[in-house]
Formats: sequence, C-alpha cells, structure tokens
Amino acid sequence: MANPFHVNLVNIQRMFEVLSICHTVIVENNNGKVTYNASSPDELALVNGAKFLGYSFKCRDEDDNIVIDLG
Repeated sequence: MANPFHVNLVNIQRMFEVLSICHTVIVENNNGKVTYNASSPDELALVNGAKFLGYSFKCRDEDDNIVIDLG
C-alpha cells in the first residue's frame, strides 16, 4: 500500500496511470481469463507492473479510447 503522506505520492500515481494507458498492448479474453498481448516484452512488463499496483488496463473502446480500472 502506498504511503498516503509521501511527498511524491501524486507523481507516483500519475506515473502508473501513464504506464497503464500509453502502450499498444491488446487485451485477449479467453473463456473469462484476461491476458495481455504485446509486441514488446518490456511494454508487457510495464503494463503488468501497473496492473499489480492497481492500475489495470481493461480494453480499448469502439473509439480506440483506453479503459482502465483504478480499483
């Protein structure tokens, strides 16, 4: 859990928001299990790292907007 009093908390949160939306990763849903497909292992690692910390990339909508879950 992040320290709510850390002087850089807002910057850290913004960094993970950016990691969860600035990429070319594609979401694949196989029988209810969501997996990511990426052209670069580095890009996949960054998106998975953001997901681990609560910034989960869900999908791209019909207008190619990225949807994330901040839960």
